[in-house]
Amino acid sequence: MRPEDLDYTLPAEQIAQEPAPTRGDARMMVVRGPRIEHTRARLLPEHLPSDALVVVNDSRVVPARLHLARDDGRPFELLVCDPAPGLGPGAGLRAWVRGARRLAIGDRLRRGELVLRMVGADPIDPRARAFEIEAGELLPTLEAQGEIPLPPYIRR
Repeated sequence: MRPEDLDYTLPAEQIAQEPAPTRGDARMMVVRGPRIEHTRARLLPEHLPSDALVVVNDSRVVPARLHLARDDGRPFELLVCDPAPGLGPGAGLRAWVRGARRLAIGDRLRRGELVLRMVGADPIDPRARAFEIEAGELLPTLEAQGEIPLPPYIRR
């Protein structure tokens, strides 16, 4: 298979904005050479050869989108780029910040018990900011109060 084999036009109206009521009802595109067929995920076995090896990906998306507030109450939205297990006080993290220009080094952002202090621009990704966790635990906060980040072509 070549990368250009995976290059096709997908009209915006063909992109589901909400998941199907059941996984089996999700739409599926089957490509066999020049022929394209639209079907449902529950029919996948009908499209596989009898000796096919199916690898199941059971990973899940981290709810890494988090709304916090600066000490003056101004809201900020973070997309945490690299959460790691056990991130607690003293640990660092990188995040993309909506409204980053309004954030200064030393500013604190809070959400419940979690307190992040901005320490500067991220040296790896100029769009990201570096933070230090001053209080609270990152992963429990993300699990309890974070949101699943959506790609820009999903409108919510």
